[in-house]
Amino acid sequence: MPQQRDAVLEEAFQRRLTIRRIAEAAGISHAAVGKWRRVPAHQIDVVSKVTGIPRWLLRPDIYKRPAPRKPPRKPTPKAAAACKARRPRLAAE
Repeated sequence: MPQQRDAVLEEAFQRRLTIRRIAEAAGISHAAVGKWRRVPAHQIDVVSKVTGIPRWLLRPDIYKRPAPRKPPRKPTPKAAAACKARRPRLAAE
C-alpha cells in the first residue's frame, strides 16, 4: 500500500502551481517534489517561503510551535510619569 502524504504537504500541493514553484525554488525537478511524502528537512525553508506555511506546521517533529506573544503592557501611571520626566526637553517646548 503506498504511503500517503502529510496533510499539510497535500494542502500545499493543492495550491495553484505550488509543486512547480517549489521545484524551481529548490533547484530540483517537479517530479522529485511530487514524490515527497513529507517535506525533507533540508527543504523546509524553501517550502515555507514558497507556500507561506510556517515551518512548525510543515515538520512539527523538527520545529516547535512558537509560544504566543503576550500583548504589551500599559505602563503604570507612576512609570509613565518617570519616563516623561526623563525625556529630554526640546528648545521649542
